[in-house]
Amino acid sequence: MSGVEQRDGATDVDGVRLAWHEWAGGDARPPVLLIHGLGSSRHIWDLVGPIIGGDRRVIAVDQRGHGESDSPDADYDIERIVRDNRELAEALNLRLPVIVGHGWGAEVALAYAGLYPYGVSAVVLVNGGVMAQPDDSDTTEEPGELTRSGFLSRMRAHLDVPWRAELDDIMLSTVRVHDDESVSPRLSPENRHRIVQAFRAYQLANYFEAIVAPVALVLADRSSDDERVRADLTRLQHSADAALMGLRRSPDRRLVWLSETSPAIPLHRPTELAAEIAATIAGLDD
Repeated sequence: MSGVEQRDGATDVDGVRLAWHEWAGGDARPPVLLIHGLGSSRHIWDLVGPIIGGDRRVIAVDQRGHGESDSPDADYDIERIVRDNRELAEALNLRLPVIVGHGWGAEVALAYAGLYPYGVSAVVLVNGGVMAQPDDSDTTEEPGELTRSGFLSRMRAHLDVPWRAELDDIMLSTVRVHDDESVSPRLSPENRHRIVQAFRAYQLANYFEAIVAPVALVLADRSSDDERVRADLTRLQHSADAALMGLRRSPDRRLVWLSETSPAIPLHRPTELAAEIAATIAGLDD
């Protein structure tokens, strides 16, 4: 998008190097911090960032263990990951950012707003943040014994979104491609396990009542003949209603369902998601 400057960078946070990408089309407030899901990377936001970065700074970060960030062998509890993001925001001078998280990243965003209630302008939870369990397949699956082409074929089937050329590079950002064209996940199985294990101690209610910023829940709704998919959607609906009740100190709580949409909302409905983020920001001025 013309007029939006872009740059890649990396920042050391307590000895862990976090890689990030910035879109900056202006200096409007507040800035935005984008947090990806489990096994994903900052590139999940490549279709959304240029839109919302048209008049402000927007940062998408690779969480520890993911993408091009460092992968320590410990410290994957959610509050450590929140501190990573908080310290990165401070280092990059993102004052009172809007925190946007997808899937597992929505859990991180929720905890961020709960731990630092006066350190955020608003929170947008994208298909996550409402159920007390990790989503182990936000945008990727374990590649297993696959080649580059086999991995991309699996992702096309797994994500079930209209495919576009940019999605190849976005998906490949979650794996390492070796000389023989085989692939391996950037989030190691050991670190994935550490995250999922740490998540078992995660209690949504610990953060709901602490949040005093506006919150938008943007969730995917897709019709299906699969009983399991329908049951998951019903559970998500009930959890979203409970979350809205739990967020009673938030001055503005919005629930948005995107119909006929894949859980990979940033890839399937980037324009609609960007519009909901913009609406959340616009509401801060009301």
